[in-house]
Amino acid sequence: MAGILRALRSPSLEYGASFFLRHASAAATATELEVQAKLEAALQPTHIVVQDTSGGCGSMYSIEVESEKFVGLRIPKQHQLVTAVIEDEIKQWHGFTLKTSIPEKK
Repeated sequence: MAGILRALRSPSLEYGASFFLRHASAAATATELEVQAKLEAALQPTHIVVQDTSGGCGSMYSIEVESEKFVGLRIPKQHQLVTAVIEDEIKQWHGFTLKTSIPEKK
């Protein structure tokens, strides 16, 4: 933690303070885990990230979902699928960012 605090005071920061604050605690919050579980059950994602970006108060979230279920759908429809799954949680938030994608073919 001392190293993080020194880095925050450093005049030559490569990352912003929010990067260090987010990464100082690796434990997911209950809401992050709940949202992730709901999305995993409904969309079987190949990649998912749910992160509280509010500094821990639970009012803002960043969500990334990559799923085969999005194949053939435009981004607005992909977002509708995600928001339908977590609509109750969204009602309690101030805001959130959402990024959806389909897995790359190898």
